[in-house]
Amino acid sequence: MARMPETNQATRKGQLTAEVMGALIRRPDLRVVKVADGTPDNWSSLAETLPVGIEVLDFYHAAERLSAARGAAYGEGTSAYQKRVETLCTVRRDDPEGVDKVLGVLCRLRTRYPRRQAIHTALAYVRAHRHRMPYAHLRAQHLPIGSGVVEAACKL
Repeated sequence: MARMPETNQATRKGQLTAEVMGALIRRPDLRVVKVADGTPDNWSSLAETLPVGIEVLDFYHAAERLSAARGAAYGEGTSAYQKRVETLCTVRRDDPEGVDKVLGVLCRLRTRYPRRQAIHTALAYVRAHRHRMPYAHLRAQHLPIGSGVVEAACKL
């Protein structure tokens, strides 16, 4: 479901609730999976609007934060930057302990570059959303880890 931005999101909340509840009435065997970026309002809105379900931090939004941290450490566009970003994303996506490994990398970067704010920001972001990032587990169950399909629909 996609909607143009709206103050308080009242229309979207009502439509989303009706759609999800209608689907669950017809198919009570379905699981609710909520995929969103890290904006706090998204999570509070989804919690009040939808039944309990799996919360997933959009993989690609998180990648932007990690990319900014790596860029602060190694310089954006350098070959070291590109290789490390790709490796970190692959580990985060495919390794069941990927989020913990990413946290370790960010902690080491923070120690090495204590004045680079993008690293501190990425570390806080991953810590805050750690429970929403079990990507390997989700992929093994064929569940979504990204919101790109819905975002693309918004652009039509």
